[in-house]
Amino acid sequence: MKKVLEVFGEPIATGGQETFVFNNLKAMESDAFKFDFLTPYTCENNDRRKDIKRLGGNLYELKCPFRPGKSRRLIKKPVAAFFAQNKYDVVHIHSGSTSVLAIVSQIAKKAGTPKVIVHSHCALEKITLLNKINRRLCGMRMKGNVDLYCACSEGAALAKFCPEILPKVQIIRNGVDLGAYRRVDSIRQAIRKSLGAKETDFVIGHVGRMTYQKNQEYAISVFNELHSAKPNSQLWLIGDGPDYQTIKNRISELHLDNSVKLLGLIQDTSHYYQAFDAFIFPSRFEGLPISLIEAEAAGLPCIVSDRVSRESDLVGDFVDFLPLEDESTWISALESSADRYNENASEQLHDAGFSVTDSARTLEKMYLE
Repeated sequence: MKKVLEVFGEPIATGGQETFVFNNLKAMESDAFKFDFLTPYTCENNDRRKDIKRLGGNLYELKCPFRPGKSRRLIKKPVAAFFAQNKYDVVHIHSGSTSVLAIVSQIAKKAGTPKVIVHSHCALEKITLLNKINRRLCGMRMKGNVDLYCACSEGAALAKFCPEILPKVQIIRNGVDLGAYRRVDSIRQAIRKSLGAKETDFVIGHVGRMTYQKNQEYAISVFNELHSAKPNSQLWLIGDGPDYQTIKNRISELHLDNSVKLLGLIQDTSHYYQAFDAFIFPSRFEGLPISLIEAEAAGLPCIVSDRVSRESDLVGDFVDFLPLEDESTWISALESSADRYNENASEQLHDAGFSVTDSARTLEKMYLE
């Protein structure tokens, strides 16, 4: 049995990289692995603790202070101490920080780990000169310490790896359980009834961590204008995060408390996608977002920021990429999306390679070889 350590370069919370890891580990059929989990920080999501327990793994939290955008060198000594005491056959590092990918891969390889994998799950809003310098320096540190470079999209690869590394990067699709999102009328009706939505109401959904990147305030602004013309519309926001209170306050300022629902953190969102009529996703930057793939799998028309990678357009006419600079186009797109549903969504995503069964097999092979 191979011992595999899944490393999260940020606190374990509600983000896409956590969703990717746990979706795929649950889908693996092989009993050839023993999985453990490490974060230099803490686990903020109790549901993930339960997932780890169900998988029979150990969770290690080093409880370093989390300071995004500042030096990540604070994690170096605690991570080195961990690897001095714990040995693994495979170390798979997931992070939105190039520095973390470099630091942990160097420590893991120095500790004698046979296979070290680094994985980028996020793009950047803008690649600055500082980003380019950091990619170059971190690329030099990863050289000789990393066995496999992975990313969820070309944009995510470009954000974390220098040009010399890019040809080596393997793109791994953010696979989802396609069958779980196929619309079932009884489920759709039950969810809508539980939240006070009639079948004739127009429900717009959004799923994402409440942060600057996901830009939920823009969705609220667009909805405010739409709701004036379409009073039977509702906006359901699923997620939690540092911007939760700001978003809540904005909803109250616009007197939208009765039509915008903050549903908080929901572990299994598949039933809620079935209850939506459309999906809004105004992110400022993205790699290849799992929540958008889930919305497409649910057959929903998706109104998406043009800052999101076109690699996420898997169902053609059901995804509109729009500029954040023009709210009127968002309102028009939402109005025209009413009563549209893609019955062939699951088959289209399966053909595009976005089934979690396929991505799980890819990881199994990667770990075993």
